[in-house]
Amino acid sequence: MAWGLMDFEGVKAPLDSQVIWRYLSFFNFVELVHMEKLWFHRADKFKDPLEGTFTEKELAERLATGGHSNLEKLSMLMRQFSFVSCWREGAAESMAMWELYNRGEGTVAIKSTAGRLKDVLRSRPETSCVGSVEYVNRSTHAEREVGQNIVFRKDLSYSFENEVRAVILDPGEWGYQRGLIMAGESGAERVEDDIRRLYERAQSLTPAELDSPEFTRLMNEFFASNARNDGMNSGIEIKVDLPRLITEVVVGPEVEPMQSRSKALVESVAKNLGCKITSSTLLVKPY
Repeated sequence: MAWGLMDFEGVKAPLDSQVIWRYLSFFNFVELVHMEKLWFHRADKFKDPLEGTFTEKELAERLATGGHSNLEKLSMLMRQFSFVSCWREGAAESMAMWELYNRGEGTVAIKSTAGRLKDVLRSRPETSCVGSVEYVNRSTHAEREVGQNIVFRKDLSYSFENEVRAVILDPGEWGYQRGLIMAGESGAERVEDDIRRLYERAQSLTPAELDSPEFTRLMNEFFASNARNDGMNSGIEIKVDLPRLITEVVVGPEVEPMQSRSKALVESVAKNLGCKITSSTLLVKPY
């Protein structure tokens, strides 16, 4: 199994030149610049409980035909060790996103490109992917079989986000935390190894081997243990070279003189990034 940055089956990869945006509160922007770490949220810990799950039609079809395949059981498990950084693709800024983050009052957007975001992950050892989110109607959408693309699907009502996400798969990180809960400090590394081996093995199996009686037994035993890690790590942080990632910092739309004051604060925080710092023009009067 080859690790590192890759394309997931069924996931659309944006062009390297695609402009992307990440909207942040001023506090989170200061934290990003100070710590030089990018936050990746665990996929099953998003506010939307349906994030990365099967649609209503998919669930109904599987119930009628005997349940999920082992690949889909692995996909269900994968939500728990998938860590996500959310961005918006598009050449221009979005007022909808500024509104979502308090209409620019203390809000900053960092601009980059999909290629630069890929470079952040390219040297890391974990399996990772940068892809565009697919927005689906949860009542009517159904795929014959759902795999790694499950963490790149959202409800159609979120389509205004135009989201691109970077996803890191780290079963060891999740497994270690589960080990702390199940077996304490002494058993945490053993559980981490068990879960990593399970995932690595599944990735190298042929479709026939994946549905073999032996692997079916392993998957059934694992799910029968009600293995979840609901506490502790809701995400992970990874070190990034910010000047290589960020192409521009944009201060959110505010009425003057507040916008100029906000820009001065951002410039003082971001002076070492070496990138252009501008202000949104969405609320600038045309006269």
